[in-house]
Order: sequence, then structure tokens, then C-alpha cells
Amino acid sequence: RLRLDFKRVLLRSSGSDLGGAQIRDELNQVAAGMTGFPATQAIRPCSVYLNGEYYGCMWMHDVICDDFFIENYGEYPGIMGVVSGPEMKKPDERYEIDSIEEDQFMYDDYNAMYNKYKVADMTDDAVYEEFCRVVDVENYLFFYAINVYLNNGDWPYNNHKAYRYYAAEGEEYQPGTVFDGRWRFIVHDTDGTFGAGGNLLNSHLLSKTSARRSELFQALMKRQECVDLFIEYLMEVMNGAFSPENYSNLITEMHEARKAEATLYNATSRFATNSIEHIEEKLKEFYSFAETRPKTLCRTDLRQAFKTSGKTYTISISAPENAYIMTGNWKIDKDFTGTYIVEYGEEFEIFPHVGYEFSHWLVNGETEIYDRVLSLDFEDAVDNHITVTPVVVRQTENLRLTVYEYSADGSQDYLVLYNPHDVALSTKGYQLSDSANKPGRYTLANKIVEPGEFLTVYCDNYVGRETLHKMSMPFSLKQGEYVHFSFENEILEEISILDLHDGYIGRRRLTDGKFYETKAG
Repeated sequence: RLRLDFKRVLLRSSGSDLGGAQIRDELNQVAAGMTGFPATQAIRPCSVYLNGEYYGCMWMHDVICDDFFIENYGEYPGIMGVVSGPEMKKPDERYEIDSIEEDQFMYDDYNAMYNKYKVADMTDDAVYEEFCRVVDVENYLFFYAINVYLNNGDWPYNNHKAYRYYAAEGEEYQPGTVFDGRWRFIVHDTDGTFGAGGNLLNSHLLSKTSARRSELFQALMKRQECVDLFIEYLMEVMNGAFSPENYSNLITEMHEARKAEATLYNATSRFATNSIEHIEEKLKEFYSFAETRPKTLCRTDLRQAFKTSGKTYTISISAPENAYIMTGNWKIDKDFTGTYIVEYGEEFEIFPHVGYEFSHWLVNGETEIYDRVLSLDFEDAVDNHITVTPVVVRQTENLRLTVYEYSADGSQDYLVLYNPHDVALSTKGYQLSDSANKPGRYTLANKIVEPGEFLTVYCDNYVGRETLHKMSMPFSLKQGEYVHFSFENEILEEISILDLHDGYIGRRRLTDGKFYETKAG
């Protein structure tokens, strides 16, 4: 579902980067969101006028509040508690915290958790399992990987936010979801990144004396599976959203989006503190960090922290045709080259577009692998390099129509079927229903759907001449419920109807098969 409504926004003047490139946190928020990390802020550049007087170019940020969580996760009866301040003790007494008395129980809860587990023996399976019921460990280590990769020197003793759900009276927690009551974390204020405070991982996080140390992280790093997961997240971040290519492209894209306004602001506003020439000079440091960070991470930081060799190998994957590839949370849909430390491998899973099927992987030009999930490590490398070509072909068996689009605004509802194949298909045997117990509630009349052709099936609340002599099913579509698409009483797919905004429809993207909200027409 698209986020179209924002009840509150934060106008930010670039924080500690005001005298620099005026983009640091905003860039990192967008890149962190691209990693798939769930709690980042939406960002837009904007022009600001105060009482009609031009103030300047600022950044509009999403606000971490109830509306943020509702828009991302839906309505909930309980409380989504957010705590701010140093990781090791909240709240931060240097700052006034709004409604701290009202929310004191959340801070007490967080501090009790931290104080208990920072000294716990995480190598004890029972202790670790107990901790995993209190904190989402994968979320924590993912959060750490992003900040460590960015070498964030103003964290975690500062700019640290955590959140958890408190169920309403009588409500049960939902295991494995954001409503399970475990602590999770929010990327917040990353103006101190790129290593201004030195080597974050070794000089601070793993230090016994630094004020910037993390005793909980140190406890987790005594458990090998946590070390492995942390490094795997770092490799994913380094080769995905924060890769030299993607991060550099993002720097350019975001700077160009605000360049004209930033030029005007710094040249004309009486509030300006910078110049566009200085901004672009500082951006050179951003590009330099993007290019050099993989080397310093692998050869210095990880080697010192975890006694790895510092040696690396590369994996190159040809752009998949009619498919995309996932490695962790990162989507590959063009030529890809990733760098990995020799002690760790990587997995890649391929997802053919609608109408296609996976054939095999060709590794190093000679080895064919037929598993959809491809596992590679240093032993597969030839001269420290692995080449991969994915092979995807037209689907030739079990050819099916697919649901492509729907409208569910409570009136004029409809559903569109699509033939993604290169041969004609018949609708004979296909069924639609709003009940899993009655998959055959509506059976489609026999009609030929040509390759690439669409077929609209109208709901019983649709009124109009276009429905004459057309297929019409005896029910309407209800947002939040399911439509069951079947063939001869066997359910092929259960489609969740999105909570759509007025004037919007649900449409399937044929590249990944998922439904997205898009404007009608």
C-alpha cells in the first residue's frame, strides 16, 4: 500500500551536516531503506517559507510516531513504545524527553532488558533463546551492520532509538511479527558517519573502556552464530544498497534533486550558512567513502575484530533475463559484482517473471546447478573470482492465467485476468470465490484469452453498459479480505485485497508477481 497521507512531517536543516554537504542523514536514510531494514524515515527535499519570506532548502522527514507505525503495519489496539537515548541507558538526561513521565515504564522496561543481558552468557543456548524472545536479534544485528558499515561515530552512545509493541488488555502477542512484543530498532540521525570518530567497531563498540562501547553487542559477539550473522549482514549491505556503484549513484541522484534549490538557498537566503561550491566539494568525501569503505571494512575492521584473513574474492552475476535474484534483502535485476571475505559464502535465489521458469545456473562457464538457491563460497572461485549466468526459459507446462489487477472501492469492483504466455489459453475450469470453503462459487464461462491479452471479470456491484454480455461474479471485493483463484476446485492463489486509497487499484507487477497500489487510469 502506498503512503499518501502524512499527518506530521519534520523539517530538517541537515543537522550536523548543515555546514557540510547538507545531505548526510537523508542519504543514509534512503540507502538504509533500500537494504530492506524496516524502520527508516521517508525523505523529500522541499522549499520552506516562513510567514511568506523565503527561508531555504530543507529536508522533509517522516516522523517516528503512532502514524508512522500505523501506516507501515496497520491499525493496532495496543501501544507501540519508542525509547530514545544512549543504547546502554535510556533516557538521555542531557535532553528533555516529551511525556517522559507518561512513558517511563517503557524506559524502565528497556533498561531492565539491557542491564540483564549485557552481562549474560550468550554462549549458553538457554540464555540466548530467552534473549531472542525479548529482542529481535536479526533486527539488532542488521541495525548494527548498517551503522558499522557507515562508521557512525555519533552512535550508539547517542542517536539510538528502539521500539516494541505493548499489547492491549486481553490481546495476544503475534509471534514473528512486529506485534510480538520484542525490541527492535530505528535508523536515526546518521550525521556522524564516515569515520569522523575513528574505527567504530574496534576502537569503540568492542572496547572495554570507550564511552561509545556496546556491552550488549559485545555479549552477542561471543556467540559464533551471531558473529556470522553480523558479518553476513555487513556483506549484504556492502554489496547492495551501500555498494560503491549504488551508493555513488544515490549521492548523485539526491544531490541533483535538490541542487537548484540548494543553489538558490545558499546564494540568496539570509539564513544560509554555506555555498553550493562548498557543498559539492564536501560531496567528494562521500564518493570517496563509497569507493574505499569495502576495503577498509574487509582488510582492517573485520580482520582486527574477528581475526579474519582480510582476503576477498568476487562473485559476478550476469543480468538475469525475465527474472530477478535475491541475496538476503537485496534484489539483483542487472549485472552484479559483489566482494566477499574468503571465510564467508553467499546464497542467491532466483525468481522468474510471470510466464517463465528457472532452468539452471551456469557457474564459471561450465558447471550447471539446478537448485533455485545457489550457494557459493571461496572454494568455487577461480583466481579469486566466480562468474554466474542464470538461465530462465519460457514456461512450457502447467500454463495458467493469472490475476493481474483489481478495483475494490466498494462500488464498481472488478478483477482482471491476464495470459502471460505465448500460446492462447481457455478460461474453462477457472473459478473465483470470496470463500476458501467454496472455491467454485463462480466458474468462468469458456472463452479464449490470446497471448498477452487481458480479460475483465466484473463484480455484482459494478453498474455500467460495459458489463453487458461480459463475465460477472456474484460477489464484491472487500479490502482486507481474500479472493481465491482456482482451477477445477484446486486453489491456485489466495489474493489479499489491499487497503486502497480512493482512486487507486491493486496491480500485479509481472517482474516479481506481487501486488502494488497504483493510481487508476
